[in-house]
Amino acid sequence: FRVKMCEVHTQCWHHNCIHGSSCIPNADGGHQCLCAIGWQGDQCERGVNVSSAYFMGASYLLYQDISYRHLDLTKTSISFAFPSKEKSGLLLWNGKIYSDDGDYLGIGLSNNHLHLVWNLGWLSRSEIMTDRILSEKGSWHHVSIERDNKILKLFIDGEKYTSVVSGDFYELNTDGVYYFGGFPYGLDTEEETLGYFSDSFVGCIKDLSISGRNINIMDLKEGKNLEPCSIS
Repeated sequence: FRVKMCEVHTQCWHHNCIHGSSCIPNADGGHQCLCAIGWQGDQCERGVNVSSAYFMGASYLLYQDISYRHLDLTKTSISFAFPSKEKSGLLLWNGKIYSDDGDYLGIGLSNNHLHLVWNLGWLSRSEIMTDRILSEKGSWHHVSIERDNKILKLFIDGEKYTSVVSGDFYELNTDGVYYFGGFPYGLDTEEETLGYFSDSFVGCIKDLSISGRNINIMDLKEGKNLEPCSIS
């Protein structure tokens, strides 16, 4: 079984992190503040507007779809834009954490290739590894994922890839949980993604749309270590 860490490190007993930020210990015996959405600075004391988010490699953004129970789970629609500063990194994990056997849809970079994995249950799983090499030099790329039952289409800058799963399952049951860029402190990216991705994302994400709804990053309730993106 798996255990969630909940102890407070001694280096964070008297921390000065504010505005809903989290404290984590660092190597020099002090601590670091992981700022909540809309705040930055050593103590997360400065308010900022984050419409396009920069992920630093120890960042994440959580979207919980409150209308999940009313959705048609045989269909998926996700789109966003990103530039990356690294060759590899998790862009999105749509699935439950602390779960080794649930449904999931994940997409990220693997050595400058876009890698998508998905599982509707049991043997109904497949993946796509694009043959196109993406630059980590700050170029924006536009991603769209459209699924209808057991057929999934991935578009990257207009180029289409198709994936089909076998088996008897048609629904993607994830409780409407979407993690962008990584996971909360203490969770291992490789473990949470079942070994598909090992690194958190370094780069920007904007223009989020899920199930036909545009997502305003500033409206989301949970995320850490995000800054406004400076990549144009």
